Amino acid sequence: AGLKMSEEYGDAVNVLFVEVQGADDAKVERFALEKKWLGTHAMWTTERPLNVGLRGIPNFALLDSSGEVILKGYSTKLHSQIEELVAAEVKAASKGPKGLPKSLKKAYKAFHKGDLAKGIAEADKVAAKGGDDADAATAFAAELRERASGKVDRVQWMVDHGFVVEAGDLLSDLKKGLSGEEALEARVEQLRATLDSAEMKPEMEAAKLFAKAEATLFDKGLKAKGIDRKLAKIAEKYQGTQSAKRAQHLLDLLQG
Repeated sequence: AGLKMSEEYGDAVNVLFVEVQGADDAKVERFALEKKWLGTHAMWTTERPLNVGLRGIPNFALLDSSGEVILKGYSTKLHSQIEELVAAEVKAASKGPKGLPKSLKKAYKAFHKGDLAKGIAEADKVAAKGGDDADAATAFAAELRERASGKVDRVQWMVDHGFVVEAGDLLSDLKKGLSGEEALEARVEQLRATLDSAEMKPEMEAAKLFAKAEATLFDKGLKAKGIDRKLAKIAEKYQGTQSAKRAQHLLDLLQG
């Protein structure tokens, strides 16, 4: 059910699976590979982010957009309630935070759709008009700028850690969405220059090859034909890159 929701809602819903029976990270990852459960928006961990106070499995906790637990229990018994609440939370999120003044709905809607600079500009307009919503608008504009900056920070992290193909895709969207926000635009341009630099070429080449190999592995599972040779070639040819390290990691998992 969790994987289905992850596929259906994408980034609108964060799904985290937690192994609670003592298996280490490698065993969990190999098991997930075998079941073909990887390659989705869902995340996997062996560290419990919280304790729901239940001994049996599978148990769960459902959090709202503010991080508050709104439902917990056994997923096999509460499946329909989980689906209903998730759908309601996603719908509510598209309308903006609770208590957001009506005058700022337009700003939120633009930002939520990816037009980040327009959302910020709309909030600035409300603040500039003064009136009852001025303080809320000033605070909201600052919040949107912080969130926009966080999106650029995410791409920076991806570049630093070798997720360069994914970073390039996100940069294209950010460039359009941040048009007019000069400071953030400058950061986006700098990241683009980094990705296009000669120094980044080996990382980019390795990342493209690794992305294809990884997709095959996630789709076919541990029995993917010839995947071990492909991963070994990436690990050897592009030594020193982040993608080569990931290729070697997957190769180690395949070899047990």
